[in-house]
Amino acid sequence: HTWMREAFIFVTAFSFFIVSVGVLAQEQGNRPIISYKTDPDALIISYSETPQMLGHPDKTPRIRVYGNGRVLVHYPDYMQKAGEYEVYLNPGELNQLLLAMSGVFEMDTERAKAARKSLKEQRELQAGAAYYRSEDTLEEMEFLIDSYQPEPGSNPRPINRKVEWQNISDDATQFPEFEEIQKLKGARNSVRALLHRDDLAQVFSMQSTS
Repeated sequence: HTWMREAFIFVTAFSFFIVSVGVLAQEQGNRPIISYKTDPDALIISYSETPQMLGHPDKTPRIRVYGNGRVLVHYPDYMQKAGEYEVYLNPGELNQLLLAMSGVFEMDTERAKAARKSLKEQRELQAGAAYYRSEDTLEEMEFLIDSYQPEPGSNPRPINRKVEWQNISDDATQFPEFEEIQKLKGARNSVRALLHRDDLAQVFSMQSTS
């Protein structure tokens, strides 16, 4: 089979929001079906990172993605590029981002954290030494998706949740065999790639008040 992509637009009887549904299928298997509001005020993805050593961390998400493709990138006032930046994703780019992050939509993070803790303790026991990080960074990914089907024919369900994990990149390096952590890394890298786009335009500049 060749790649197939269909888009359906409909208006719900209750909210009158336009919802875009992207469907991708290929010979090796079917892709997830994801629907979301295309309203410019409909936040569908946010990503935050908070260094734990900061006494007064900036609570503004680093990245916010809206249903119309608008992306807001925030650089805190302690960074050289401090300010707000903006870029627009086309529908194909937005669908690809959602697909790349869909592996963590329904992840059981508590079970994954328990398994990671157990594996870490086993390794430290075998090595006879404990592993400590000099600095921890809490990373958060929040999803507000109208409807998600892991594959065509499965029951659709909304995704409204926040995924929290410390030091995703470090854990992915330390535990390459841990599938859940590798999925977290893939989702993290996909959304963080927006920080490095050449077409980011600054919409607000700020200076540190410290």
